[in-house]
This record gives sequence, structure tokens and C-alpha cells, in this order.
Amino acid sequence: MAIRVTSSVEIACDATRAFDYIANFENNPLWQEGMVSATFTTEPPLRVGSMYAQEARFMGRPIETKFEITALDPGVSISIASRESTR
Repeated sequence: MAIRVTSSVEIACDATRAFDYIANFENNPLWQEGMVSATFTTEPPLRVGSMYAQEARFMGRPIETKFEITALDPGVSISIASRESTR
């Protein structure tokens, strides 16, 4: 079973700047409620196969998840998949 989530928001800034901010997953705690931390576990540059670890809190419980970049069209779209999760 696959779950697909799509979201959109209008932002009053250059599209490249907005994409670069969202694609830097280390910014997740700054704009996603419940996110505690996000850290890349692979070296730059951002590319298909890049990995990051994220800690979130949901209903008071910690959730740690490792993600992989599965598709990247710089400045246009980015896709991720969770690879491991602990609760």
C-alpha cells in the first residue's frame, strides 16, 4: 500500500528560493509542526539517493524516521520515501 501526500501553498518569493528551502529537510522543524530535528546523513550535494534522519513527536511520542530522496527535478519537484521508522 502506498500513501501519496500532495500539498501546496502560495509563497511570495522566487520559486527557486522557496524550492531550495523546502528541499533542505534540515529546515523541517522550522515550518512543520511536531518536527524536532532533521539531519542529512549523506554528504552534499542533494541528489537521488541522499538520506536524512528526522525526529518528530506525535501525540507526545517520539518517532524517528530515515528518508531517502527517490526523485529530484531541481527547482521543480522532490520525492522522498521512508526507509526505516521507530516509535
